[in-house]
Amino acid sequence: MDTPSPSVPWCSRQRPPGGLSPGLSGIWPSRAPRRPGSRPLGAPDVRRRLPASRPPAPPAPARPTRRGHGLRGGVPVLSSAFDPEAAEVILDPESDGPGSWVGAPSVLRAPDGTVLLTYRRRRPRGHPGGDRGYVSCIAASDDGLRFTDVARLTKDALGTTSIERTALLPDPARAGGWIWLVSYVDPADGRWRVDALRAASLEALPLGERAAVLTADDVDGEGVKDPVPVRASGRVWLLLSCAGHPTGAADQGRLHGTHDVYNTGLAPCFTGIASSADGADWTWHGPCLLPGSGWDRYQARIGAVVPVGPGWIGLYDGSASVEENYEERLGLAWSPDLLRWRSLTPEAPAVLSAGGTGSVRYADVLPSAGGLFVYFECARGDGSHDLRRARAYWKP
Repeated sequence: MDTPSPSVPWCSRQRPPGGLSPGLSGIWPSRAPRRPGSRPLGAPDVRRRLPASRPPAPPAPARPTRRGHGLRGGVPVLSSAFDPEAAEVILDPESDGPGSWVGAPSVLRAPDGTVLLTYRRRRPRGHPGGDRGYVSCIAASDDGLRFTDVARLTKDALGTTSIERTALLPDPARAGGWIWLVSYVDPADGRWRVDALRAASLEALPLGERAAVLTADDVDGEGVKDPVPVRASGRVWLLLSCAGHPTGAADQGRLHGTHDVYNTGLAPCFTGIASSADGADWTWHGPCLLPGSGWDRYQARIGAVVPVGPGWIGLYDGSASVEENYEERLGLAWSPDLLRWRSLTPEAPAVLSAGGTGSVRYADVLPSAGGLFVYFECARGDGSHDLRRARAYWKP
């Protein structure tokens, strides 16, 4: 499948230095002047080694064992329609009103069958009790509906102004161990980054061994966050929300003075991909899903992937402008190999809520009998966001 032609001006048809896998050339962000003092990709990093190499063979998707998808033009057709208003509310925000959110979920089933959920809570900017993303939690459930917190990580523990989406990953290097992937604003420079906390148990993760996964410099951009881990072909593949270099002149104060480059309108926002064999040493492979030309022309952020037939379906967040940042809507994308994605919903979002801005975002999926449970953050009529669960089905 051919990678769609870039539709935004910050893309170049040139292959970047060092080489990329087939399919990633032609969607590399144009290189703006590097921030003074930044580390070139592939340069030594005393914190940990980030190999700069061509990616291994793309992962093969799992073959379905149940009916529930059809093929049209070689691409699975998904009946993704679920009604956010009929979904079950898992968690309520701390208060009503814009800027008060609970969500950014990531969900998986532990080896013992327990459903594990990570989520973050946010307050409006300027809140006297501490604003923005102030805590991320790990919660456990027997039924996937009623959850009990088992671990909490506050923004004060990281010395940061905000925490965003986090995700759990069984530790490939430690039987029974866990990795907590955490995205937060780096207090050193105000740019988003992703770190990993490792421990032998879920409860010990907030105080676990901490190491960098990817920084803004590692992705040759202005920010990286919202990790989505995928296990395939003996590796961990990590999809990430990335902010590229600005297309025009922009000083660091304008880019990072608010500690959220994604909300400035100055940097392109796309999905990138990295991989690792052990969850410690990560290889950056480059962009894999670019913004479109319509409702998703400002941002395209993959939040979940599902193996279907000959490839993968992705659920992604899109927005048309910086004014819609924080209020993205849900679209669908398709990939044959995780490394190259194209939108299946270029004309309009796949799912909208009836409340407030219509935002449905940060969706993740949990396989269940006969379909999937979709966990997502959803806008309410008063401007707040809650965390919900809905059932979706693959249908021809």
